[in-house]
Amino acid sequence: PTEVACWSPGAGGVAACASVHTVCGDGQAAAGAPPPSRVCDVVCFRVPALASRGAFACMCVGFETGELRIFRADAAGRLTFLFATRAHGSELRRLRVRGACELCVLHEAALVLVDGDSLRGVLHSCARAAADATSYSPWGPA
Repeated sequence: PTEVACWSPGAGGVAACASVHTVCGDGQAAAGAPPPSRVCDVVCFRVPALASRGAFACMCVGFETGELRIFRADAAGRLTFLFATRAHGSELRRLRVRGACELCVLHEAALVLVDGDSLRGVLHSCARAAADATSYSPWGPA
């Protein structure tokens, strides 16, 4: 299954996550997929290049359940789900990016800092795995 986020313009022209859907390979919504919880914060940032892999844009979406979902955005604005994590069980309050790629996640009862080198490596690995999962040929999708 793949997750697709649907975005709508929010206050001041900033995109707000309207919904997140789990989609099966045939394009239909997965049966029994849990409904998304309330979005608490969204942050976009550029992941710096790593070795031969180029830089790309990412979008992090934090939910009231404490879950953090990270998507890769392509040039056409399509989002590819990379991974989800829950570093703490309390409500996620704020997301911030510092420096080249350091992520600060403020929960109701904790502050989680993810160093830039680790985050960059994980995001590049997830992006590579997502690209490998979708193979393309000159004649279209395989």
